[in-house]
Amino acid sequence: MSRPLEAFRPSLARFRVLVAAACVAAVAAPASGRASASESEPFPGSTRSHYLGGTGTGALHAAGLRDAADAATAGILDALVVLGAGESVDDGHVRMPGSGRRASYDDLRRAVVAYGRGWRRVARAPALTLVVMAAAHGARVERPAGVEWGRLVSRIAAALPGVDVRGGLDVEVEWASAAAVRGWLAGYLGATTRPFVDVGACTCPPLARLPAGWALADLVAVATAGGRGVVVPQIYANAGGNATEWAALARWARAHHHRPLQFAGVLTEQSACAGPPRRACRGIDLDPVSAWRQLSARSGQSLRWATDIGYLSAPGRVHPSALRPVLIALGALAGAAAVSTLGLLAWRSRRERPRRRKRRRRRR
Repeated sequence: MSRPLEAFRPSLARFRVLVAAACVAAVAAPASGRASASESEPFPGSTRSHYLGGTGTGALHAAGLRDAADAATAGILDALVVLGAGESVDDGHVRMPGSGRRASYDDLRRAVVAYGRGWRRVARAPALTLVVMAAAHGARVERPAGVEWGRLVSRIAAALPGVDVRGGLDVEVEWASAAAVRGWLAGYLGATTRPFVDVGACTCPPLARLPAGWALADLVAVATAGGRGVVVPQIYANAGGNATEWAALARWARAHHHRPLQFAGVLTEQSACAGPPRRACRGIDLDPVSAWRQLSARSGQSLRWATDIGYLSAPGRVHPSALRPVLIALGALAGAAAVSTLGLLAWRSRRERPRRRKRRRRRR
């Protein structure tokens, strides 16, 4: 079974972007005669996004209230929030990224709805686009898991009128094959009419080589999602490598007559780096303003959003499926204790029998 996302996120992704950062100085920005979007448009402001450590509705409702109030105070008019909900582990459960705990899809639905309702309770809260993000990691990156995610997103959208609810996927080419990711996406698109957001990374030319089984056409197909997708890429590298790779992919798509990539915003991870607990993020703790400017300048596109993600502790009830290993372990301990006790009693019984015989002989 794969380890929790909290454990592997600071490893593979960090190695990838550090390599990109070391190479980026040799790569020029896209050739364009017009001014970049970052030079002609104001920064839209950055919202707060979360990797969920649990599904406690009280904690999620409070987070929605706080995040909406902060966004309103900052003057943000159009907000994006990504809620990272982890990876599918079976037909009915996910593993949460901030804690490794299991949660049912129903638990997750209630938690996300609580967040959205908290957001909407705030006076003058900006319009909200809420992305419920899965991780393309583990053994269940497959079409049935995409179907379940699509149904989950549809149920959340039905419970949050006025909120633009979308499904998202953290696509990282080191985690799963192109065939598996595209199968997941096909399941999602077939199960819901809600839009899709690629909240992933591009370990790709000109700064890196794709793993075997991946091609640039696969990255484009996932990012565009049959015309229903936009990209809010992970722009972590201070030196600009992530932005350079994504912009190069968009140029490749145009040159080879694929659907155009639409960059809708940027995702940074300063809050995840700051913790608690604090994580080693040297070279990949780019701030939202710089990330937005990097991708705007390199892609030449107008970016609608910026958001920074961290870990949110949201303790809730432990799902019965999560208790099963504990109950099995307790049962094993109880069985071992019973066997040990019986063995001790038997040993004492054997020790005492000869003494009784000797005492009887003396009495004779």
